[in-house]
Amino acid sequence: MKVLKLVWIPVIVFLISLPNLVLTEAAAADNAGHLYEQEEISSEVVFGCARGGYYIDRYVYSDGYSVSIENERFGFIDQAGGLVIPHTYAYARNFSEGLAAVQSADSRKWGYINKQGEVVIPLAYDRAEPFSDGRGAVKDSKTGKWGFVDSNGKVVIPFTYEDVNLFAYGTTEAQKNGLWGIIDPAGKTIVPFKFTEAPVFGDCVKSPYRGEYYTFRLIDHVAHTNTVSMFSKPGKKFIVQGADSILSPEDGLIRVERNNKFGYVDLSGKAVIPLKYDQLEPFSEGLALAGIIDLKAGFPKYGYINREGKTVIPLIYGRGEDFSEGLAAVGVKFLDAQGLWEMKLIDPAGRTIKGGLNYISITKFLNGKAVVDRLDPSTKLNKYGMINTSGQIVTPLEYDQYDITVDPETGKEDWVLTKNEPSATTDTGYQPVPSGMIDSHGNVIEFAQTPAPAPPVGVLLNGERITLQPAAKVINGSTFIPLRGVLEKMGAKVQFNSADQSIDITQGSTTIHLKMNSKSAKVNRKAVQLSTAPFVDKRSSSTYVPLRFIGETLGAKVSWVAEESLALIES
Repeated sequence: MKVLKLVWIPVIVFLISLPNLVLTEAAAADNAGHLYEQEEISSEVVFGCARGGYYIDRYVYSDGYSVSIENERFGFIDQAGGLVIPHTYAYARNFSEGLAAVQSADSRKWGYINKQGEVVIPLAYDRAEPFSDGRGAVKDSKTGKWGFVDSNGKVVIPFTYEDVNLFAYGTTEAQKNGLWGIIDPAGKTIVPFKFTEAPVFGDCVKSPYRGEYYTFRLIDHVAHTNTVSMFSKPGKKFIVQGADSILSPEDGLIRVERNNKFGYVDLSGKAVIPLKYDQLEPFSEGLALAGIIDLKAGFPKYGYINREGKTVIPLIYGRGEDFSEGLAAVGVKFLDAQGLWEMKLIDPAGRTIKGGLNYISITKFLNGKAVVDRLDPSTKLNKYGMINTSGQIVTPLEYDQYDITVDPETGKEDWVLTKNEPSATTDTGYQPVPSGMIDSHGNVIEFAQTPAPAPPVGVLLNGERITLQPAAKVINGSTFIPLRGVLEKMGAKVQFNSADQSIDITQGSTTIHLKMNSKSAKVNRKAVQLSTAPFVDKRSSSTYVPLRFIGETLGAKVSWVAEESLALIES
């Protein structure tokens, strides 16, 4: 068989939550009369790039240095791998604007050091965040309030806020008396403190439209009421208002959500497809999967609509996938509690191409092949194989994982299947080791070396290691934690509802509602989409939830140290 070497491309899915509906180019005012004028913006500027979680990795360099961890102590290395600042800190963030926020291993207080390792802003604060726009956010040890210091350590914005974010492009969000607003680097209020939820920013999210790139930034956010957002493209700003969230721009249409209903508007803000769907996916090959809850049945029925909003394929199916290579898989009937469906392949006219396909799922088609899976009754684990466009099995269902690769010579995507072998059992349980891989053509993919067993996943909560039974897991690049182990230590209340297999997580005024094996979730009753779904581990019978989504939704900072297989949580 032909041997190929492929380049692995991580797949990243972003969800941009920003409220809106009426879109106007030019100046606009918010409810308090603040004016946001049209502004020339460099095509290189992407709003929100300075915001988001802190990814700490040995190979991420900032100002020429990178965080390094040894024996659970933090230091810094240069790009040659040489140690430049010893491993003496309980925690450290990457350098930004010549300074790095560090936490003392003795006092557990935070401050800042320079690139020579000298303390330039005393380690006297309960928290400290990376510098941006000449400001560092610090939490006062006496009052527990947040303010900002300059690079000399002078307090330039007083300690008056319950929470703050990082500055980017001249503004940041802050919370005072339980309400959110926006301030500038001098501490001047730009948007009044009257909003019950913090503004949400899309981190460097770009979507191509006619050769340009659109990004989104929320200005004001009031849950379930009139809202104002900012929508930018190279050289211009736009004001959008009237919906709860903007999900994506797609070739002249913008997918939006209001009161948990989805639809599309055009770039003038006109509703092209009414906001009446309970689920609405991006367009693929001219059709979008749409779902409306059947009130009698109590669950959604799915079909497909075109860009004019016309129903092309009736909403009669129990599930559906996006069209690819002229085909889509739809669910005809749910068969059993293991997730098995009777499915069929249909064409864009809704005609059945192949029926009677009994699988848990059928992916999109790549190179004439789609990945399918069923539960192995002996191991209680999913086994994957591939079918062709006629629905015939071309690769047996005997593989343990699947992914997408890109051929560096052609740039074409392809499926790759992995067969695992169990390594020696450790105290963290079963650790799979990839032992063989093929692509959709049956070609063996060559390994440079046999991968080692995955190391145990550790968790540090506020600098203290947590022992989890069972252990945390990393699956397809996402970290999962057992449901109660970390969350209850963060002060969250957790309730599992066996009747509908749902999970309710509550901390303060934040509530999260999850469903097992579903990427659909709700935060404070607002619909959101997860990139990974919670699940029950078949071996330990434990419920696992995605760490980053849960942690950051509850206001924690979540980082991943790849070399140490270590998840870092600050709450």
